[in-house]
Amino acid sequence: MLDSLEPETIKWGKKVLGISEDDKTKGKFNLSFVDGSMELGIDLLVGADGAWSKVRPLLTTEKPFYSGITAIELWASKADMTNPWLSDYVGKGSYFMFDEGRALICQRQGSGAVRAYAAVRQPEPWADDCGIDWASGDARERLVKGYFSDCGDDLKRVIVESRDELIPRKFWMMPVGVKWNSRPGVTLLGDAAHLMTPFAGVGVNLAMADALDLAKAIVQRKNSIPAKLVSDSKNISLAIEQYEKSMFERAEEQATKTMHGMKGHFSATGSEERAGKIQKGYNMIQARKAEGVKA
Repeated sequence: MLDSLEPETIKWGKKVLGISEDDKTKGKFNLSFVDGSMELGIDLLVGADGAWSKVRPLLTTEKPFYSGITAIELWASKADMTNPWLSDYVGKGSYFMFDEGRALICQRQGSGAVRAYAAVRQPEPWADDCGIDWASGDARERLVKGYFSDCGDDLKRVIVESRDELIPRKFWMMPVGVKWNSRPGVTLLGDAAHLMTPFAGVGVNLAMADALDLAKAIVQRKNSIPAKLVSDSKNISLAIEQYEKSMFERAEEQATKTMHGMKGHFSATGSEERAGKIQKGYNMIQARKAEGVKA
C-alpha cells in the first residue's frame, strides 16, 4: 500500500504539536509540529491519530475512559526453537481461557512467535499499585501466584514461560455510540473516532473500512457534482457528512459487539459461551457442505 503512493506523500517523524482552525478561512486548518515546521490551510484534516487523538477535540469533548481491564502482554519470540512445549500447546491459531474477572488469550504470530495476554478486571491504578515490579525477573511468577494460582498447570506455564517481553497494558475505550455534529474540513477515523477494547477483534478492520468509505465519499462527490456548481470545500463537507453517517452506524454496532465480548471474556461462563459459538459455526459449515454434496 505504501509503495502505491507518490514519493513524499507520507512524511515520517512529523509529530503534531498543535492544531487550529485558520483565522481567515473557515473549514481550513493549520498544523504545527514539534520540529518547528507548520502546514497551513489544510482543506481536509483527518484525525487517524489513535486513542489520544489531537484532532478529536475539534469535534467532541468525549475522551477515552478506562475499561476496567488491564492485560499483561507476554512474548515468546522464538517459541518453536526455545520452547517446543509452549509452541505445541498454543498451536497455530489462538488459545483462550475465560473466567470471572480474568482471562488468558494467546495468539500465534506470523513470525512464529507466541503472544499472550494475561488480563484481569482491576481498577485503573492496579498495574502500578499491586506490588508487582513488572521489570523484575519474578514478575510472571508473582502474577500467577496472585491472580491465576488456582488455574491448571499448563495455563500457568504459558504465563511463566513467555519470558521474552512483558508489557502492562491498560485498556481504554470511548462511549458506545459516540457521535458529533459534522464540521467542515475535519473528521476522524479508526481509534480516534471510536476507540474500543480488543474483545471482538475488529479495531483494525473498522479503521480500514472507515478509510475506504471516506475515500469513496470524496471521490463520489468530486465526480458527481461539477466544480462550477459546488465548490471543493462544499464537496468535502458533503463527503464528510456522508462518510460519518455510515461510520457512526458501523462503529456503534461493533462497539456494542465488543462490549458484549468483553463481558463474556471475563465471566465465569465465558469459556463455555465461546466454545458454543465455535461449535455453532462449525455445525453451520458442515451443514452447508452437506447441502452442497446433495445438490
